[in-house]
Amino acid sequence: MTRLPEFIGKPIEVTPEIGFIAGTFADSALREYQEIARKDYNDVKVLDVLRYDECDVLGGSNPFAAVLMNQVLRDSGLRIARPSDLEKAMRANKINPKIGLKLTNNYVDSGLVLKNTNSPPNQYLAKDLDKQIRGRQHPKYPLMIPLTELEIIRDLNSPYELSFELKRNAKIIYAPILNESGNFKETDENGLPTKLYHNSSRELTRIHNGLSGMCLTKRTGIDAYSYDLQDSGPTGRIVVVNEK
Repeated sequence: MTRLPEFIGKPIEVTPEIGFIAGTFADSALREYQEIARKDYNDVKVLDVLRYDECDVLGGSNPFAAVLMNQVLRDSGLRIARPSDLEKAMRANKINPKIGLKLTNNYVDSGLVLKNTNSPPNQYLAKDLDKQIRGRQHPKYPLMIPLTELEIIRDLNSPYELSFELKRNAKIIYAPILNESGNFKETDENGLPTKLYHNSSRELTRIHNGLSGMCLTKRTGIDAYSYDLQDSGPTGRIVVVNEK
């Protein structure tokens, strides 16, 4: 794979660095991404969602695209952000605008939420992930899987022509809070709400069944209701973390 240029981000707290994919780095990363999409995934439509916006920042995102970009980044010692990284970045930026990352007005895909395998949405992928999980542990639902813990594979039986594959030591998080919807203030070490309140500016939304994407919303809420896994919009951002 092509060696990417140096990534320059802002510190979250002390380390690591975090930032959007922009400038010369974005140009190289996007070319590498497109080459892998062509060679390994036959340019499947669900991956053709990343574009430059007017600020020279890479825009667009869905869970499949984020996972593939994570593959591009890792050979340079980088990765996409987990939900916990996004929370740290926002807290740091609120205290000091020179650090962390301002994430309002953008959405960031960061995980998958698996409620059950009994019904849509995304029942095919839900059953496939459930089978993989049961090969390792007895699952308790609902589960949150950070996108960093996944690879994508070609799968012509999937409605998206792609499926997710758990990494060898994937961290799978039991998340009972995702059985609820409401407003929240604090998040835990996994970047998930600890408790729901009536009066708070941040909102948690969730699905009742099946499999959905999870993202940080433009208003810094957590959306676990993203059942269309190929959907992408211009305000989508893939956030990069440098742990060096």
